[in-house]
Amino acid sequence: MQALLHLTRMQLTLRSTSRLVGVASLLLPAGYVVVQQNAFEAWAKTQEGGVCGMPLLAIWFMAFAASGLLSVVAVLLNYADLRRHRSGGAAMRFVELGVLALPTLAVVGVVALVVLAGF
Repeated sequence: MQALLHLTRMQLTLRSTSRLVGVASLLLPAGYVVVQQNAFEAWAKTQEGGVCGMPLLAIWFMAFAASGLLSVVAVLLNYADLRRHRSGGAAMRFVELGVLALPTLAVVGVVALVVLAGF
């Protein structure tokens, strides 16, 4: 009960919001994939014969893109807080920015590989 009371008194800052969005950039797309994949598998069992798996590929790509987009939002929020509060421990803050940017870097890397593979 004390923990719940503590949570209600917390102030939501840009940094804490960026952390929430950073966690959401991993959990929300993963949850979306699980739900959609289960729905696709249930639908596929009702069909006679084989089914095309391209909708699953689209689901994975959409979740991947959503993860990158949410990560960009998290990085921008954290960067805005870093610019606002220039305090000690800036090196750790840049490490935090790097960790928040990992999904975006993964998306950019995959897109770059796809574009380069097309040429």
